[in-house]
Amino acid sequence: MKQKTVSNIKKIIKILLWLILATSIVGFVNIFYQPETQFGQYTIVNPFYEYVKEMPFWTYMIMYFTAFSMFSVFFFISLSFYFNIQRNRTSKTTEHYLSFFSYVLTNYYLSKTYQDEKFQDCLFNKLKPYVKKRIQLEALLRSYTRIQETLAMDLSGKSKRLLEKLNAFHKIEKLLLDDDFEKRILAMKVLSYLRITDYEEQMIKYSENKNFALRTEAYAALIRLMKSDEHLVSFIGNKHQLSVLDVNIIVNAVLKNFKLDIDYIGLLSSENPRKIMVGLLLAKYRYRKSSKNLILILNHIGNEDEMLNKLAWEALITLVPDDEVIDIVIDRFHQEPYDVKLFILQSLHTSKSTRFYEFLTKVIESQPLLLKIEAMKILFENDYELLSSFANSKNYNIQKAYKETVCVFIS
Repeated sequence: MKQKTVSNIKKIIKILLWLILATSIVGFVNIFYQPETQFGQYTIVNPFYEYVKEMPFWTYMIMYFTAFSMFSVFFFISLSFYFNIQRNRTSKTTEHYLSFFSYVLTNYYLSKTYQDEKFQDCLFNKLKPYVKKRIQLEALLRSYTRIQETLAMDLSGKSKRLLEKLNAFHKIEKLLLDDDFEKRILAMKVLSYLRITDYEEQMIKYSENKNFALRTEAYAALIRLMKSDEHLVSFIGNKHQLSVLDVNIIVNAVLKNFKLDIDYIGLLSSENPRKIMVGLLLAKYRYRKSSKNLILILNHIGNEDEMLNKLAWEALITLVPDDEVIDIVIDRFHQEPYDVKLFILQSLHTSKSTRFYEFLTKVIESQPLLLKIEAMKILFENDYELLSSFANSKNYNIQKAYKETVCVFIS
């Protein structure tokens, strides 16, 4: 609440400054057209009056705004140079702190020396002078998130102790409510990696935000905080349509969080195509044997949405034994659109089923050129004798596909 009040005060001050600037521009129009101006007991003489007193007012206005424009250009160019210098300096300082904190934290997390609390306390006391500025604290937090993302281990316990000793938690809360989206994202990452659930409501608000980066990081943070996956279906994409990148971020967050009880039924039976996509991707990577899940995946074979259709085939080919997959392929292949057929063939290069090789001969005889070539590639890799039976085919397209396949593999 306090942070929001401060933020609102800053916004009001900015608006007032703009109003003062606009008023000043208008006011100076009159001041520079008078010989002198009275401010209380003070009289300010206009040094430009001799030049403008004979001018018609419209000429004066043109001269005024020309001079004002030239001054503005000079001012903003100077300001741009200043901010560029400041930005470069800040960037170098940040990189310096990142290197420093990365080295310190890596030792703190992995070195046996810092298993002892006495050595930890000694380190904390040495670090305190280096986290007083916001730029230093942010570098520390970024170093922590980078290390946590790299290491497949939970560092939340030691990190909580470190940040508590450095009195950093109230500063992290300020970052979470900051106007800068990048700082909000950093705060959400840190809090979710620390397994701190006190700020879930704020994260849920951010998950409904129109800003893409903030919204997707809120999704990832909330998923990292989930103790089970029972809420995964209910909160994903209720307000905003998930993009493909949203989906990938959510899936990666779930996979990294080692979740086991994924509600496949809720995801795969959803009416939201993006939730189905999440379910299919999770099924592919985190599948636990369940006939219900397989039936739900099969229900999406032949889906009108080509992306969902391909994902369903990909999940099926990954999860189901080779012989059973081939049965489904033989049964449904001819009903699929061209691009999906090509995708199925590209996904089955490692199949060892002789029934599938025999099926490929029918594909070569009846399907378009690119599908013929893909089928021949599979035969070249697995059953060259069967492929060679097409060497003397009188069909022009089969001959063309055969030559293309053989030339590519031999070269």
